[in-house]
Order: sequence, then structure tokens, then C-alpha cells
Amino acid sequence: LFFAPLMIDVCGRVGIVAKAIEAITITWQQLVGTIFFSCVFQYIFLVTGLMIFPVGYGFADHPEVYQCQNMVECLYAHFDYGFRSAPVWQDENLNWVQFSFDYIYNLMVILILVAIISGIIIDTFA
Repeated sequence: LFFAPLMIDVCGRVGIVAKAIEAITITWQQLVGTIFFSCVFQYIFLVTGLMIFPVGYGFADHPEVYQCQNMVECLYAHFDYGFRSAPVWQDENLNWVQFSFDYIYNLMVILILVAIISGIIIDTFA
């Protein structure tokens, strides 16, 4: 356990891994800003979802799928599962509001914001 941080030094001596560490450390300000921006987007979707959908929703990766009933549980779920999967609804019949929320969430958070974070890291390699 105490030697685990020393592995960063070992990784720094391997050429490809050193380049990956450099890609993250050079652009850390852009990464932190983009991650903060992503968390703000997650919070906006959290508040909107809690105000519009009183039944609640969950995420597919979460074992208790429909546990997004209050603000704290939903915030943890959004930060933990929100970048990997879209909301899952308890109803089998989706109405147009749920469909729109799900579609915009997929587009903005999962596709665009994750692509921006990945693009910052990949751009450093160029």
C-alpha cells in the first residue's frame, strides 16, 4: 500500500505511459474546468428531473434502479452513473417529456461532454 504511489515514478519511466501522464498534467486546468462544467450540467439535469418527474428515476448500472427519490441520493447517482448511462424510468410507457429528457441527457452529457473531456486529452498527444 505504501509503495503504490511509487508506481507513478515507474510509469513515468516508460515512454508511452509517460506521454499519457504528461497529457493529463499539461492540460489539468482545462480538464478541471470541463469536469466542473460537466458537474454543473449533471446538477441541472438532477434538479430538472426531480421537479418534473415526481415518481423518480434511476440509472441502469445502479443495483436499486429506481432510488432517485430525493436530492442527495439522486446527486450521488448522477455523479457516479450519470456519465455512463441515461436515466431509466419505472414506467414501461414513455411519454414525450420523459423521451425528451432522456434524449437531451444522452446528447448533452453522455455524447458531447464526455467527448469534450476525451478530446482535451487526445489533443495533447497530437
